[in-house]
Amino acid sequence: MYTDMVNYGLNNSYSSLRPQMNGASPDDAFSTIPYDKGFQFLTFLEDIIGEEKMQAFIRYYINTHAQTSITTENLRFTWEMFIEDNFSDEEI
Repeated sequence: MYTDMVNYGLNNSYSSLRPQMNGASPDDAFSTIPYDKGFQFLTFLEDIIGEEKMQAFIRYYINTHAQTSITTENLRFTWEMFIEDNFSDEEI
């Protein structure tokens, strides 16, 4: 992943978790970077809330968004709702 990031440029949007295309062809930005960073991000979230709660979140997300397109905004909103519904202020 790091090699791909260096090849694109560390400050290039294509090196980010969510590349901004700005009219460019998606083929220009294709790499494993978003997948690897996404994996690391989800692993980080799981480390915070624990495996059991993460599995519950994944089931909740799939049930909530079944047969719809997945967007970053959906994920963030659903995550925030899940956290609010399943954790007290002291746990967060």
